[in-house]
Amino acid sequence: MIFFIFSDKVLIAIGQDADVARIARNYILTLTPGIFGWGLFDAMRKFLCAQTKNQIPFYTQMISACFHFIWSYIFISYLNWREYGAAMSLNITYYSTLIVTEFLVRRSKPCKSTLAIFNKSAFSDWTPYIKIAVPGAAMMCFEWWAFELLAIFSGLMGTN
Repeated sequence: MIFFIFSDKVLIAIGQDADVARIARNYILTLTPGIFGWGLFDAMRKFLCAQTKNQIPFYTQMISACFHFIWSYIFISYLNWREYGAAMSLNITYYSTLIVTEFLVRRSKPCKSTLAIFNKSAFSDWTPYIKIAVPGAAMMCFEWWAFELLAIFSGLMGTN
């Protein structure tokens, strides 16, 4: 979070245009609350796909993408909130996707067998999971970082 707060200074230090750095900082800070919703949805999506129940995440993402265009138009064009509007529409999309997916999973009969209540056994023998989780998390981080580097390099091209 500290990096996000000072992201404009970091971007300017590596050669970004000051206006682009300021806009990126505003966007990042406004988008930060939505990251939690997206993380929860992504974990749920991966869990359902591992159990070959990928229809629910597919349909909720397809529907929320359609609504995302509407929210983006309202916040960016109609209300003229610019980068704040883009981040707000994405936050709404992230949380609505999470809420609808959670609702559908709880209502779906095939998914009821996959829902479990935590007990003490959930916190024992983590070694096999850690062996899978660490490389998987590293792969996801490398993918995110690659997109972020592309965004930084595109920002170095300037605004003209």
